Amino acid sequence: MPILHANMQADLREASRLDQGLRVSLIDMASIRQVPGALDFLGTVNGALSDTGLVRFWEGGGADTFSLTLAEDTAQAETGIVDSSVAVAVVRHALVRNIGDLADLTGSAGDISPESLAADAVLGNERTFTNSSW
Repeated sequence: MPILHANMQADLREASRLDQGLRVSLIDMASIRQVPGALDFLGTVNGALSDTGLVRFWEGGGADTFSLTLAEDTAQAETGIVDSSVAVAVVRHALVRNIGDLADLTGSAGDISPESLAADAVLGNERTFTNSSW
């Protein structure tokens, strides 16, 4: 449904100005992309002819501890590695909003405008990126 002047005239214009301060204080502005080491690049599916990539893991990096032996000449059992894999699929997310010409022309600087819609899209992108319920 497009954003029209007729839809906003009665109540949304004033409410959006009063609500903006509360909205800014409630939104988590932290981005996981800004935390060093929080994300690892594990490859790309470019040119793979598939939208799914297989990421392989093993418990390296000191996950296994050395065993205590009873004597110098005691045989020790082999320690195997624990491995697994995860299929990661590329997905598409979308957000579409339309604003009518009259709604845009009759708006004020703090109202719904192309600039505020663009800022909303940026924040929506960050929230989608950090959402764990994909």
